[in-house]
Amino acid sequence: MFDNYKLNMLNKKAASLESRPEKVLKSLNIHKGDIIGDIGTGGGYFTFEFSRKVGKNGRVYAIDTNQKSLAFIDDKSKKEMINNIKPVLADQNGLYLLETVDMFFLRNAFHHLPESIKYFKNIKQF
Repeated sequence: MFDNYKLNMLNKKAASLESRPEKVLKSLNIHKGDIIGDIGTGGGYFTFEFSRKVGKNGRVYAIDTNQKSLAFIDDKSKKEMINNIKPVLADQNGLYLLETVDMFFLRNAFHHLPESIKYFKNIKQF
C-alpha cells in the first residue's frame, strides 16, 4: 500500500502550512513524560513531533495496520537515535498496549476504521 516515497509524501503534507501542524500540536497541550498513542501513524510526522515534546521520559506508540509504515518509522528512529518511539502493529479490530496512555491521537485515520466503535472498545491498555 505505502512505499517510502508515499510515506515521505504523507509527512510533507502533514508538515505543510495548509495542515497547520503547529496549531494541532499546541492545542494538544503535551507535557514532558506523557505517553501518547498515534493511531494511523502513516509516515510518522506527528509521531516524531510527539517524541520531541514528551522527551526522553515519555513514550510515543506509533500505531498502524501497515507494517511498512511501522518499519519506516522504526528505521528513521534508529538512524536518528530516538529511543522513545515504539511501533505497534494493530489490526482493524483494535490494539493492545502494555501500559496506559495519556492521549490517543488520530489525524486523517478515523475514516479507515470500518467499525470505529468496536475498534475503540477493543483498545486494551494495562
